[in-house]
Amino acid sequence: MAFVFLWWMMSLMVHSVDIPPPAAAINTPEQQTAARHAAAEKLAAQARAETQRKAEGFAWRLCSSAIRTAAKYPSSVDVSVLSSPGTQSMAGGGYIVRLAFEAKNGFGNLIPQMARCEVKGGKLTHFSVNNR
Repeated sequence: MAFVFLWWMMSLMVHSVDIPPPAAAINTPEQQTAARHAAAEKLAAQARAETQRKAEGFAWRLCSSAIRTAAKYPSSVDVSVLSSPGTQSMAGGGYIVRLAFEAKNGFGNLIPQMARCEVKGGKLTHFSVNNR
């Protein structure tokens, strides 16, 4: 009885697999060239997006590091990713990063603050901190 049940379950699994329809045949050399060109463009776009994502992440880490370096008590710094306005691309290349954070002042009170960093060419070109 168990064998029949297993066979029935396996037959359901085999029939429920969606097999995509075959792609349209590419017959002419022009169609083949166009398909290769489209695939190359897609890969290039993915590579550009990945490079931009990595550069933005580097800018965030650089700004976070600058915040900790400038803080009176670096271990008290708590960067809030969800409250931060984010990253903006600059016209000449580079990024403007705004990070919201809290850090202790000289009296030990947590003060909410906002940092603004400009990162260009892999270097921090501007850094400022204001109270929120």
